[in-house]
This record gives sequence, C-alpha cells and structure tokens, in this order.
Amino acid sequence: MNWDLLGAAALFGLVVAGTPGPANLSLMTMGATVGFRRSQRYLMGIWAGGLAVTALVGLGVGALLQAEPVVYRALQLAGFFYICWLAWQLAGMTGSGRTEAAQPSFWAGAVLHPINPKAYVMNVTAFASFTAPGMAYGLQAVMTGVTLALVMIFCTTSWTLGGDVLRHWLTQARYAAVLRRGLAVAMVASVGVPMLLS
Repeated sequence: MNWDLLGAAALFGLVVAGTPGPANLSLMTMGATVGFRRSQRYLMGIWAGGLAVTALVGLGVGALLQAEPVVYRALQLAGFFYICWLAWQLAGMTGSGRTEAAQPSFWAGAVLHPINPKAYVMNVTAFASFTAPGMAYGLQAVMTGVTLALVMIFCTTSWTLGGDVLRHWLTQARYAAVLRRGLAVAMVASVGVPMLLS
C-alpha cells in the first residue's frame, strides 16, 4: 500500500468534501434549525448514501457514468430536481413544535449523494488519481474508500455542528429564516451553476 497516495487522497477528500455542496449546506440548515441531536437521522442517511457512492465508484460504476454522457446528464437532472425539492423543504422548516414531523428523514439524506453528480466526480477523481498502477487494485480501492468515507463523516459532522452553533446565536426566528433560505438558495446554486457551465 502506498501511504503517500493515501495521505494525498485524505487531503483531496478533505478539500472536496469540506467545501459547500448540497449535503453540507443541507446539514448546516438542519443543525441551525433543529440542532445536532435531532439532525442525526438525516446525517446518518447522508453517510449511508456517501458510502454507497464510494463503494459503487470503487467497483467501476464511475467509469460507466463517464462513458455514457446521456446517463450522466440524466443523473444531473434528477439530482438537480431532488436538491431543489429538498432546499424548498429545508427553507420552510421552523424551530416550532412541528419540526419533528417536518425534518428530513434518514432516507431523504440517503438519496442525496447517490443522485448528486459531485459525489461521483469526487470519487472517480480520487480512485483514478490515488491508486497506483502495478499494485493490487482491491486493497488500494478498499483503503482509498475507507479514507474517503472517514473524511466525509468528519466533514459532514462538522457542518452539522456548525449549524448547531449558529442555532444558538440566532435566537430571533426571522434571522433563522433568512439563514435557512440563504442556505437553500446556495444548495440549488451549488448544483445548478456547474450544470449550466458543463
């Protein structure tokens, strides 16, 4: 196993998984609205979906997406519309007693990464860049996948905790609503702008 490549994969994952995207922005919104503890089902869904994408790309599905532009475009469109729907849901959440019923579920989080093209691009880049030719691919793929998964768990948890910190500062409902709506717009833009540019 090439430890230098693994360290580079961790750094790459930290940069890509730590930047604002639909999952991180939605997690910050959840943390700011209902707090870290009540966001955990959704957070675990995000983890499950992220792990599924990493496993699929490690097994070769990423290569299929690269080879089939029509399939990739369909994934982009499906992801964009789902993220628009999720952003609408998050923007309308409140900190009232209704929140428990309204907050996104484990499954809402689990779907997000599998239909988010950024998740596939990140994983395809990592597996292509940080596995060495001439060495057994299986062990490298497992180690790269575990590294990316741990980085993703760290980053998504940090974004949720960041939202929880904001929640304690935003004691007035109108400021919290402005934050939620701003994050919802940023979620849609994080997917929509790259689609328009591609």
